[in-house]
Amino acid sequence: MDNLPAPPFPQRVGDRLIGQLLRRAWGSSYTASEIIDPMLSVIELLVASRVRAQQERLDLMDRLDHRIARSVDYIETHYGDALTIAELAGIACLSPGHFSRTFKAAMGVPVWAYVTCRRCERAKEMLLTTSVSIAEIAYRCGFANQGHLTRCFKEAFGVTPAAARNGLHCT
Repeated sequence: MDNLPAPPFPQRVGDRLIGQLLRRAWGSSYTASEIIDPMLSVIELLVASRVRAQQERLDLMDRLDHRIARSVDYIETHYGDALTIAELAGIACLSPGHFSRTFKAAMGVPVWAYVTCRRCERAKEMLLTTSVSIAEIAYRCGFANQGHLTRCFKEAFGVTPAAARNGLHCT
């Protein structure tokens, strides 16, 4: 393993964290047993976790009412935008009140709790895989400001965004 060539394009790996780990492993001067083998084990676990999470999402989408599934897809792709209940209800072809009740029944949480949770998850990914400022991450993830991100993030994960970036474990 010590003489293995570096993967040709680790920067093209879709998952930023896995790509970053690959670049660090192959850019290291340590031997395979010291760094590459353990990193490959971590990458294997990450890939399995990502595949499992994607499969769970697909299973959930299959079980959901197609109108709610459309709104969930919309939230996933527009989490950084200023979303409104009326807009999401329009995507689902429901009235705002009916949409709110149907969404909560299907997802188990109110619409805004779901949106905030997804925004916090995306912020966590960005904190761990990029060097973008916390204020910019807040903006990109749809929070009003860095303070709003910090409050929501701490409520969701038990640590601040800065602490998460510095390696403290998120719950």
